[in-house]
Amino acid sequence: MNYFKAKFFKSCYLREQLFESKKKEVVFVGRSNVGKSSIINKIFNRKHLARTSNVPGKTASINFYDVEDLYFVDFPGYGFSKIAKFKKKLWENLAENYFSSNRRIVLAILVIDIRRGMQDLDFEMIKYLVYRKLYFIVILNKIDKLKKKEIEENTNKVKTDLSFLKNIKIILFSTKTGTGVEELKNLLETFV
Repeated sequence: MNYFKAKFFKSCYLREQLFESKKKEVVFVGRSNVGKSSIINKIFNRKHLARTSNVPGKTASINFYDVEDLYFVDFPGYGFSKIAKFKKKLWENLAENYFSSNRRIVLAILVIDIRRGMQDLDFEMIKYLVYRKLYFIVILNKIDKLKKKEIEENTNKVKTDLSFLKNIKIILFSTKTGTGVEELKNLLETFV
């Protein structure tokens, strides 16, 4: 896959804006501010392809990035408590319509901030992905923010939390140092 050909395709704020897709899709999900957009930028080696924000809950659209025969789908973050109730409802409605439509989702990537570990809403997302019978992996992001021993301890805690899943793939990642980029790219190549 030629990552240099990646380009922004479309933002969808409402279910009516979702389009019929014949391409395979890789979807990034996770809490607000875990670094989903930054990971997409790092994969494509572009600083501003995917929009990033330091304000939790600001992104309200599903953003599609086109790379050859694949869409990378950047979902808005969930779990930010200050977001208005009507926005939460819009997000849930949009998410449900996205996942229940006839899309070719080949991989879901659940991004977790390694410093925070698994939260209740992350477990809810896992239940939903399992219910939808989607293959997914977990990225433990922001490892550059921790010392080596803390990374090991936090990773083991997440592995314990996810022990109910058989053979779940976990990738340690840092958008700052590039750790995990090649491992993720190699995995993505198997879905093209």
